[in-house]
Amino acid sequence: MARSEVIEKLKEVRIRTPSEIIIKQLQELISDGTLKPGDRLPSERELAGRFRVGRGYVREALQRLEFYGILKTYPNTGTIVASLGVKALDGLISNILALDRSDLQSLLETRALLEIHSAWLAAQRATGDEIAALERLHREFRFQVDAGRIGLEEDIAFHFKIAECSRNSVLRSLLSLISTEIMEVAQRYQTFRDGRVNQSLEQHAAVLQHLQQRDPDRAASAMAAHMQQFLDAVVPGLQLASRHEPMITVAWPPARLAGGAAGGI
Repeated sequence: MARSEVIEKLKEVRIRTPSEIIIKQLQELISDGTLKPGDRLPSERELAGRFRVGRGYVREALQRLEFYGILKTYPNTGTIVASLGVKALDGLISNILALDRSDLQSLLETRALLEIHSAWLAAQRATGDEIAALERLHREFRFQVDAGRIGLEEDIAFHFKIAECSRNSVLRSLLSLISTEIMEVAQRYQTFRDGRVNQSLEQHAAVLQHLQQRDPDRAASAMAAHMQQFLDAVVPGLQLASRHEPMITVAWPPARLAGGAAGGI
């Protein structure tokens, strides 16, 4: 066998994080029937003590499982296993553990889709007070850049606020879910180098202008240009679609559905 073929067949050695190990152990408890749908989990403090890890790792694991609907948290009750079949729960957890965090292209493409559609929705749904809040966040970012700093936190805050203005809680949650990885990528690849932070500032200004003008298509296009710059800094040559098409067309507030819905997922 040629040396190149040997290399091709080798797989990356992936070390699981503490939160992933916790998720795997909970999966095993669900699979063997120790934890059943409707059962309540021990407290975060108890789990951290048993796993001998910090509570932050336990919290991260539980939040990931809750986000995907595997766990439910209720006030005064605690965290319980969702009322789904054991096979469904086991399959869902397997999918979560199979997510490849090292797949930069998938991460960045997903972020771009969420950010672009977020801007498109925000241009239609943001209130006057929210636009004013975005203007303030933009000024804070500009202040950091003018002072010679990166302003990464101010940069991220601007994006989070746009997601909030979208009035789409799932979209906002998805962006929050990948925010840590995005910040790590920004720092690892120094996406603010070579004057890119100034370009980001100007691109934020363009997005903000179109949000102020309530122009969803131009807001989305401006955000797409911003996302392309980020991609260029990390994965040169990866291109977004040149033209933004909204994933769905919705009225806001949504009209009541007539006649009910039929069919499956």
